[in-house]
Amino acid sequence: MMMKRQVSRSFARPASPAWLLVAVALLLGACGGPALRDDIVRDPPGFAPPAAESGPLYEIAQAIAYEHGEEVSGFHLLDGSEESLTWRLALIDSAVTSLNMQTYLWYADASGLLLIDRAIRAADRGVKVRLIVDDLLTIGMDQALFELERHPNIEFRLFNPWKERGLLPRAGEMLQQLERLNQRMHVKLMTVDGRAAVLGGRNIGDHYFGLSEDYNFHDLDVIGIGPVTQPTEALFDSYWNSDWVVSASNIDLEPNPEFAREALEKVRARLATARELEAFPRLPRDWSQELETLAAALHPGRSLLVYDVLSKDGIEQEVAQTLLPAMGRAREELLVTNAYIIPEQPSIDFVRALTERGVRVRILTNSLSSHDVPAVNSHYSPWRDDFIEAGAELYEMRSNGAIQSLVDVSPIS
Repeated sequence: MMMKRQVSRSFARPASPAWLLVAVALLLGACGGPALRDDIVRDPPGFAPPAAESGPLYEIAQAIAYEHGEEVSGFHLLDGSEESLTWRLALIDSAVTSLNMQTYLWYADASGLLLIDRAIRAADRGVKVRLIVDDLLTIGMDQALFELERHPNIEFRLFNPWKERGLLPRAGEMLQQLERLNQRMHVKLMTVDGRAAVLGGRNIGDHYFGLSEDYNFHDLDVIGIGPVTQPTEALFDSYWNSDWVVSASNIDLEPNPEFAREALEKVRARLATARELEAFPRLPRDWSQELETLAAALHPGRSLLVYDVLSKDGIEQEVAQTLLPAMGRAREELLVTNAYIIPEQPSIDFVRALTERGVRVRILTNSLSSHDVPAVNSHYSPWRDDFIEAGAELYEMRSNGAIQSLVDVSPIS
């Protein structure tokens, strides 16, 4: 199971999340906002195109199928922060037909701007780009989002969007519809050419890629190349075509080409001098050598993608319903790595039932010092003894352990 772990470097208060070009938007006076149009236009259903029949990712997928069979994909875990950003850049730069990106948060910091610039450059060379971002914290971003949607090769959609776009009006809408605060999209994925996918715990932002001087998270992603990409694209399409998303073209604005040009110039000027990005290429390049090395290191295997399903009434929690029976079938060992453990007595009984029939259960979660949500820890901490008495081996993440070398990226480390 994948986990988000915080490695704290100081007690500095984390920056408030924003999305995409928020810094530029604020500089250009876009801190206010209009509203979504009353007559929302729903685009026709859209689906991922057929998988690319050329390009480096196609070649790797074909080699895997030839050696291991058509149902087998190749996998590589992205544990370190530097490689997690590097491989995202490599895959985007290697795209020849399509790029899908879906995330909860997309920060307007160095890594966030680098990735959106790479997506724009991919679109400029003819790659079809689709983006889905949760609308919880897109305040001040309307003109930027609207202009992105106007790019001939970019489509941008908001998940569970707020009608009111400005800070104070949106706050009022949130107070009136508090239930919507719990209906957010935590899917984080990227697919490229129908041949490669990245799935995992990382949002897009410096503290997810080891570049923040205040604090950094340690997350886990996985690259999959091969047939795993098809269900991943089906997951993306299920959100793309749901009633929960709307196109950014529904924001009540008029095109502003001058804004788009100035915003992109400011982004690229910042990227050219960003000290945080010393370890990464600022411009697209050929990744053939790195991809050859990756191809040789991939672990072959079959996969099953499990995810929560959208319905008109809410989000159906299918992950838990699928994972728990699978965990209960463990015969020798169960390893659980999770950032937020919120147990009740059935959880303890579940663990005890496993250990009593000889299954070794090992659990790794956050300590209070490595946590970014203390409220979760306050619920979890009284259950520590119960887990141990049930036979589990319980471990907690340190905030300053040796793993920090995996988390912080030069020049931060």
